[in-house]
Amino acid sequence: MRPQAASLKYKPYFYIAPAMLSYGIFVLYPSLASFWYSFTEWDGLSRPRFIGFANYTKALFDDPLVWIALKNNLIFMLFFAAIPLALGLLLASLIGRSRLKGINMFRVGLFMPQVVPLVAVGVIWSWIYNPAFGVLNNLLTIIGVRQWGRAWLGDFDVAIMAVGGIGAWLWYGFCMVIFLAGMQKIDEALYDAAKLDGAHAIRQFWHITLPELQREITVCLVMTLTGALRVFAVVYVTTNGGPGTSTLPISLYVFKNAFEYNRMGYATSIAVLLTLLIFLVVIITIHVREERL
Repeated sequence: MRPQAASLKYKPYFYIAPAMLSYGIFVLYPSLASFWYSFTEWDGLSRPRFIGFANYTKALFDDPLVWIALKNNLIFMLFFAAIPLALGLLLASLIGRSRLKGINMFRVGLFMPQVVPLVAVGVIWSWIYNPAFGVLNNLLTIIGVRQWGRAWLGDFDVAIMAVGGIGAWLWYGFCMVIFLAGMQKIDEALYDAAKLDGAHAIRQFWHITLPELQREITVCLVMTLTGALRVFAVVYVTTNGGPGTSTLPISLYVFKNAFEYNRMGYATSIAVLLTLLIFLVVIITIHVREERL
């Protein structure tokens, strides 16, 4: 083989080498190291001590906080996935075929929650929910239902719904944009034919729009469900898992074990279980949707 031909053969590998090196250093190695540490008792400073599956046994059978956190994550799924999916689909259907002036700016405004940093989102909503000077309680006072006001993030009964509302606000714009993009590929002739057959808007949506958006629905479900399982920053800034453990998600429990209780080995075992749960949710979601396509 000629030297020039040999250099051309290996040239693509030189292009991807920096990315692969970065992936190995910052993703692959930490992931493998975390998996190893999950089998150890380690405080982050001293030498790790191998203890086998003890951390996993404790997490699955002896630690009630793991199951409390999982229950909270399941509740978050309703707010982070179901509500944004329904609201995004509704908004996309209402404005997708609209030709009103300024509609594009309206779409941008609806998508804005997705581009705001999560820490800023937490701070903003903490102000909105503030029981003393928050916008929400002041609004309730203005409309004459002051008795409905409360310490939204400090009430055991409503704190998780208050945080879930933030999640719904974060994700509905993402779902809307995905659905709007999907609607662009739907042939207008289908709607014209439906109109000739006397189908009203709801029937057009049910028999044309919804079936044509199955793949987009899958994308939104995967992203929002994994977002609900990985939720951290918003909860950390607004409630830090409180009051009590009423808003504690698994990711925050991992953080507390690692950096507050100095139980790195145990924290990584819970993180591994969370990763497996996310993979399972993604696989099930894709499998169920693919069967319907």
